[in-house]
Order: sequence, then C-alpha cells, then structure tokens
Amino acid sequence: MLVQGDFPKQDIHGLNVKITLDHTTDVPRESLNVKVAHFPVNGNQLSDSPEVKLALDRASGTSDVNAVFVNQELTMGMRNTFDDVKYTLNAKNQIVQEIIDNVLKGIPQVTVNADIKGSLDNLDIHINSNLGDELSKGFQKQLQAKIDSAKGQLKKLIDDKIGANRDKLKAELDKATGGLSKDLDGKKNEADKAVKDSTSQLNAQRGGQQRQLEEEGKKLLKRFNLGG
Repeated sequence: MLVQGDFPKQDIHGLNVKITLDHTTDVPRESLNVKVAHFPVNGNQLSDSPEVKLALDRASGTSDVNAVFVNQELTMGMRNTFDDVKYTLNAKNQIVQEIIDNVLKGIPQVTVNADIKGSLDNLDIHINSNLGDELSKGFQKQLQAKIDSAKGQLKKLIDDKIGANRDKLKAELDKATGGLSKDLDGKKNEADKAVKDSTSQLNAQRGGQQRQLEEEGKKLLKRFNLGG
C-alpha cells in the first residue's frame, strides 16, 4: 500500500508511506516505511525548572521511519531532523541566560533518533539526540570564553594597579636620587673649594717664607760686605 501527498493546512509536505504485508511464505513479513519531507514542530517544553525554563518554540522537521515485523519481533529505526529551530528561554540569572542563549545559537540543527527492537510486550528502546552533546560542548565553549574574559580583565586590573604604583615608585626614586645627587654635587663643590683654598694658602705661605729667606740672605751678605 502506497500513500503519497501533502497536507497544506497542517503544513505537512512530502508525505510518503509504504506498507508491505508479505504472507506468501511460511514466515510472514510486514514492513513500514514513512518519510515526511516537512512537518511543523510547536511548543515542546525542554526544561521547566525554577531556575531555567526552556522550550522549543517552533522548528521545521523531517522524518524517516523504517519498521519490520517478523516472528512477533519488531525492529524499528526513526531518524528525525529539526532545522530553523527557535527557542523560548527564561533564566533567573542573567549570566546563565546569556550563556544558554549563546549556546543555543550555536546549534543550528537538532537530531532525535530512536532504535526499537524486541517483542511487542518487551521492547528495547534507545533514543539519542545531538542536543545533549551540543549543549555540553556549547557550555564548555561559553564558560571558557567567560573565564578567558575574566582573566583578561584581571590581568588588565593588575597591570593598571602595578603600572600606576611602578610609575609612582619610579618618580619617588628619581626624586630621591636627584636630591642625593644634588647634595653630593654640593659636597663635592665644597670639597673642591676647600682644597683650592688650602692650596692657595699653602702657596702663599711658601711664597712668604721664600721672600723672608731671601731678605735674611741679603742681610747676611751685607753684614759680611758681600752683597752689592
């Protein structure tokens, strides 16, 4: 049995259903294949905690379902893909709101797959979705970005504080060094003046003694009638 068509009022397009009932052998085999090119998704609640309320507001879905029923055993696989996903998000904490919002923006497509196997009264069902992994990776990325931003702000704050103190310390050191140099220059000038004055006095004394000796010599020569 084949069913194909569109349902514009329900916004369902590309429906293709194939049902096969094969009872021509000792082991009957029944199979089902359903494909939907587009169907709408509206208002699916994903989280309803007091801290965070998250819902899939709307999305465009595609679906592919294959099932086989043989010997009272069912084997079924479902592959669903959702594009153009829009979310409704409300979080008490603004930072959490910002992080989750950025994470969701990084998930353009959501997949939900299911594998079912077993008897009708004992089915083994496995359901998986990329949403959990994508949320986990997105959270890690956003948290790392927050950590890097905080580190950058902390480094800037430290550099600003240390830089200001470093400039202040350098100014004080330059001031102290400049004052010390001035004092040393003053002391050096005083020492140079003292040495100069002492040298002048010593030279003057030597000159006076030399003149005195010359006078005494002349007197001595005159006494012995040797002088001119």
